[in-house]
Amino acid sequence: MSNASDIRGAMPSIDPLILFYTTFFSKPVDIASIQCEIPGRWTLDKRRISEAAAVVFHIPNFREVGDAYKYPGQYWVAWSMECGQNYKRLADLKTMRHFDIIMTHESRSDVWVPYLPRAVWWKDALARPIVPKTEEAPVALFQSAGLNYSGRVDLANELGRHIKIDSYGRYRNSRSVSGPDLGSKTKIETIARHKFCLAMENSIEADYVTEKIYDALMAGTVPIYLGAPNVDEFVPEHSFIDASAFASASDLAAYLQHLIATPQDYEA
Repeated sequence: MSNASDIRGAMPSIDPLILFYTTFFSKPVDIASIQCEIPGRWTLDKRRISEAAAVVFHIPNFREVGDAYKYPGQYWVAWSMECGQNYKRLADLKTMRHFDIIMTHESRSDVWVPYLPRAVWWKDALARPIVPKTEEAPVALFQSAGLNYSGRVDLANELGRHIKIDSYGRYRNSRSVSGPDLGSKTKIETIARHKFCLAMENSIEADYVTEKIYDALMAGTVPIYLGAPNVDEFVPEHSFIDASAFASASDLAAYLQHLIATPQDYEA
């Protein structure tokens, strides 16, 4: 963890206390799940801010900062997993000057926190059997919101004119999942029954590769990806279809139809 030795240095006599001052999208940060090789203590108790070696602020919840006081020798950490297009504050120098450490999905950050799964995840994905593609619609889509900086809404709408898409998310919903919705487990099982899955980011930015493409890979389904221009640095070669490589949605649909009609090309 970058800068961990500096943080420890702020309180050399005991393991450093790290305070998560804000919520994470209005929910308490799950400090019980934190795994760190460096000894440390974690708290959500704002009353302990004077004890903290470092204070972490989730930038999308920046309004919760309020009148927080920065104590001498304390590190303030700006944390965000979101794209800068969605949260302009990340580029606001007046706001960001308060922070000593930047912790985001960008590889250039002081502390890099990508969506990239751990090695054990990839082993599990490779070990999973490929589920038969039984759904009539070749393409699955899970989308929860209408954010469209990437043009994903336009792509889905246009692609849907040329090939059938089952849309299970809150946005553009056309079908419900089978049985009880058990969250991620149900999502993966549903995607697995389709040949393709639209994995489209809400914004296009280098390094902004989220769980969308990894969900499809875990399901054993080919992702149709729209998003980070350097996505190939985050997934295996020949594991996805780059939607941006096609001149139009009709061209993309024609390629998908070719793969459906040519099993050996699809398997490749």
